[in-house]
Amino acid sequence: MAHIYPSPDNIDSDRIRNNLIVKHSGEIIGCIGIFPFEIETVIDNKRLVLSAGGVGSVFTAEKYRNQGIMSYMLTQAIGKMKEDGYDISWLAGDRHRYRDYG
Repeated sequence: MAHIYPSPDNIDSDRIRNNLIVKHSGEIIGCIGIFPFEIETVIDNKRLVLSAGGVGSVFTAEKYRNQGIMSYMLTQAIGKMKEDGYDISWLAGDRHRYRDYG
């Protein structure tokens, strides 16, 4: 995923920590990334900054699709974002596919 990640020499521990990988028999069969960002708004003339976790890079190897891997990864990502204290999470994409995940 060179279009998302810098060269392996420049990947920091936060980027590594925010990527969840599912392996089966030593083979990577799925992955999902959490990409932190901030959302800024003004309410009643007060600046409010929310921490957000953007969910992306959702991947399941073709031969393992329709076996609940994506659901498992999304559930794990949601739990991690709650544990890490994000104010909100952001998941864009196919509304029918992701509708059960908020």
